[in-house]
Amino acid sequence: MIRMIVKQLNLSTGTLINIIRYPIKGFSGEHLATAELSQGKGLPGDRRWAIRNGSVTDKQKKDWEPCSAFVRMTQHEELPTFYVNHDKGQYYLAHPSGGRLKLEESKNHQQQLTKWFKHDDMVLSHSHDKTGYWDHKDAHLSIINLSTVKAMSAAAGVELDPQRFRGNLLIDTEKPWSEFSLIGKRLVVGSSEIEILRPIDRCKATSVNPETGISDINIPHFLSSQYGHFFCGVYARVVKSGRIQCNDALYFHSQASHAIHDAIQVDTAPAPKYWPRAMRVIKKVSENHNVISFYLEDPLGSVIKDIAPASYLRLHGQNKHGSVSRSYTISKYCKKESYLRLSIKKEIDNAQFSPWIHRHLNEGDSILASGPFTDPSLQWQPGSNTGKQVVIFTAGIGITVASSILLALQRVGAKTIIRVAHSVQYKEDAALWNEVTDTVSKLINAKAWLFVTREKTVDKPEYMRSGRIAIDEVMKGIDPDGAQIFLCGPCGFADTIRQSLISIGINDDAIHEETFHSPVPIDPTRKIPTATDSILVKLDYGDNKVVDMLWQPSNGTLLELTESNGINLPANCRSGACRACLRPIQGEVENILEPVTPAPKNWAYLCCASPVSAITISLDDITTDRPESYSPKTQQTVGGEFWTPS
Repeated sequence: MIRMIVKQLNLSTGTLINIIRYPIKGFSGEHLATAELSQGKGLPGDRRWAIRNGSVTDKQKKDWEPCSAFVRMTQHEELPTFYVNHDKGQYYLAHPSGGRLKLEESKNHQQQLTKWFKHDDMVLSHSHDKTGYWDHKDAHLSIINLSTVKAMSAAAGVELDPQRFRGNLLIDTEKPWSEFSLIGKRLVVGSSEIEILRPIDRCKATSVNPETGISDINIPHFLSSQYGHFFCGVYARVVKSGRIQCNDALYFHSQASHAIHDAIQVDTAPAPKYWPRAMRVIKKVSENHNVISFYLEDPLGSVIKDIAPASYLRLHGQNKHGSVSRSYTISKYCKKESYLRLSIKKEIDNAQFSPWIHRHLNEGDSILASGPFTDPSLQWQPGSNTGKQVVIFTAGIGITVASSILLALQRVGAKTIIRVAHSVQYKEDAALWNEVTDTVSKLINAKAWLFVTREKTVDKPEYMRSGRIAIDEVMKGIDPDGAQIFLCGPCGFADTIRQSLISIGINDDAIHEETFHSPVPIDPTRKIPTATDSILVKLDYGDNKVVDMLWQPSNGTLLELTESNGINLPANCRSGACRACLRPIQGEVENILEPVTPAPKNWAYLCCASPVSAITISLDDITTDRPESYSPKTQQTVGGEFWTPS
């Protein structure tokens, strides 16, 4: 049976098994039997030291800074093999092959550090009493659930050391992933109180085995392909000072909605839509013989305000065969009543997920979900593109996309021409059709047809047709140059409609196909690039700022090319899961690392893709690390002229 329901929390939510602090950011930890927590601070001494990699000039800065300023495992996998010794209140960092240095802020260790880590202008940095060099400014405590790590080990087929996730508090809730249900709650631990802020996004550093210092499994890729998200553990803050010790129980104290509000203010953390969290079923409605609608209450509903049409949620679960994750269109949402609706068809054959949901997910239960997500290649929005004529072709449960788009058009009072064509095998298969026709009746210039392919009926209503969708009838009066077309249905259906539209003059770029790929386990093996010669790559920042560079096969991915030239673009998981490096492109690329979900048309995951032809990467919305601040290793060009960074 699929275990994905999160039941009402008991008073006791788990047990504190271990306490670990990391004196030097990125290096090995120190186990504690007990610790004093202070309000607004982390573990005493945690990540108070860090080694600057020379990228930040303010060597005396003691406030929080992003991890890109420091030596870290994403670029130095060998860090776990160093030794951090604590002797009479003094810390030492020892190289695995010999040599050590004493952690003293006033002493110049630049020569030794440069020898070890090959960066220029390296120094030791020490934070002030209230701040550690955490991955995010508010990440005072990181919490790892040992039950989750155990489940991940079983799914990976290899024992995963919990310390690769570098948590401060290792807890055991006995239920994998139940830590996500604690987001926005206050807990009592020992005599202290903490608030759970958000889940922890995982980067390439977790791929490094803490015993060997070698990457042995791509954890972000594994998480995303197996579980449909790239999170493990949760961040917390201390709201009441007190002592904690191993074997303390964790108790639920109260809701802490303000914690969520504060957590989303941190711009270095992933957006709330990515967070897996427990959504509660507030209503369950049968739409027809094989479709049930689930009305979900999102704990982040107050911070995720407007949901674009054709958005979807990803549901996460686990059964005896392993993890399960599926994506479903949000067929309706209501801001006033604060709910999202998923209309889910019960699939047949070897399906596990939807039959289980139909049978076992009931009102009052909660389910782990993330989203809402949208295809970033879709530029059309009902509020800003009201001049475009809208034509929607759907089949089967693809009608959820039509329902979503029509309701959005109704909300903005759209007056443009709108056409909807829906195809089913039998009339009884037309779930949500009455809702679609009701919305259409409230729109000006809107019309809908229902095409029934396997049933001939007499006395049909005016909107119903027998047979396949009649493209000519639906597209009559539609301007080929002023239309936005949506397709959603089985692949064969979508391909047939697309080709028919192109044959009558519709530009392929005006056709948006909704294909929601539920993550499945895939081979993370990296391939050798096909191209054997150098290729021109342009970074287009807009405003006539273009950075040119040459890709060589030894550069690997496009992300690695930019980093080798000193350009740090947004990136996190390096597996095509988090979408941080997903960018629009012109030109042809190939994936040398298979992304967890396919990139939209004319987009690429820079962490997975290598060029096949000359390409241009659009970065016109990047507001940090503009070209003026770069120090590439080679000359670049701006606006077609050679430009040397100052």
